[in-house]
Amino acid sequence: MSIPSSKKRQRRHKRKEKQQKQQDIFLRRKQAFAQFPEVFFEPNDAPPRLVSSVREAVKILQAEHENLFAQPLAGIYRLMKRIGISRLLEQIMRASHVLGQLPAECDERHSVAWTKAAYEQANLLQVRLGEKVFELLPDTIVNAFFPVSSFEVGFGRPNRYAILIRFKSLSYQKTPHGRIYFSPQRETIEMDGKKGVLAYTSHAIEAIVNRTVTDWKNYAALGNALYSVYHRPHMRPWYAGANHLGFALFDRCAENPHIHPFVEEVAGAGPAGRNYGYRLGYCPSVFNNGVWIVKTFLVPGMDNTPEYESVKSMHLTYEQRQELRQKINEQRVLDPSQEFDLTLSRLFHRSGVPQIVPLD
Repeated sequence: MSIPSSKKRQRRHKRKEKQQKQQDIFLRRKQAFAQFPEVFFEPNDAPPRLVSSVREAVKILQAEHENLFAQPLAGIYRLMKRIGISRLLEQIMRASHVLGQLPAECDERHSVAWTKAAYEQANLLQVRLGEKVFELLPDTIVNAFFPVSSFEVGFGRPNRYAILIRFKSLSYQKTPHGRIYFSPQRETIEMDGKKGVLAYTSHAIEAIVNRTVTDWKNYAALGNALYSVYHRPHMRPWYAGANHLGFALFDRCAENPHIHPFVEEVAGAGPAGRNYGYRLGYCPSVFNNGVWIVKTFLVPGMDNTPEYESVKSMHLTYEQRQELRQKINEQRVLDPSQEFDLTLSRLFHRSGVPQIVPLD
């Protein structure tokens, strides 16, 4: 039995409507893609599967940025495509100044204060972009390659209209006890008369990311947690008896605005040009075949740390000790989503274990 001609026309009409919607979506995505800055990639030694997945996430972001970003953020990225990052920041700074959102010392264009504020604005835009790319990655990719691999977003490279995504990955070596990981620079460190390459066990990497940030599975937190692993770390020998040999790990105070008030309390303005470091924790280590292997990471106040020994000598009730232990276990000094509580740092510092030290 033949289908009535009216039903045939309805079907053809629906097919045309569907095709037109698909064409409209394609054209909208193509137009949005062209309006977003061009993104370049620097894979370095990152796993090809990770690089490919990030590329796909970026394509989605470029085509759907109007839906993925709330306004005016989407418009800000499109404006960068047209005028470049330098002029974009100048416009943002002028608008912020008109709205009274900048301190008085930023009045003078390209002063130190102006440059610092512009850098903070650029960093915020980079972080927002990195967070969205990270969110678009499948869980299978995140679980397979992070935290021993990572990526960072930068503006104005290789040209002022573009965005560069640079990958970072720790190299590794198989041992009878599992993999050990090295920074790309294969930093060397000396302690107890033994000089060797610095390496981390899988457990040490997990301990660092889990004990310095609340949730490392996001762009900003992961970058903060592993900064000292990927870059040259500030370490000093740490001796805590024959069974506890390792390194005290420090973060440069200038890079963590949450602790600036504490630095001023402890060191004041400081000698001209002197840098200060904040004690992040401790890395119990062993030396084997020319390699210093970090086994785990302990935050100040955990068992077997100097801060723990200082707490034991304090006259505290059982309830006070339990409350203190809970605070120690909950502290996350590098978490970008929360302001760091300096109560513990002040307590440890005053009990004889310096939490702020000069690095030069």
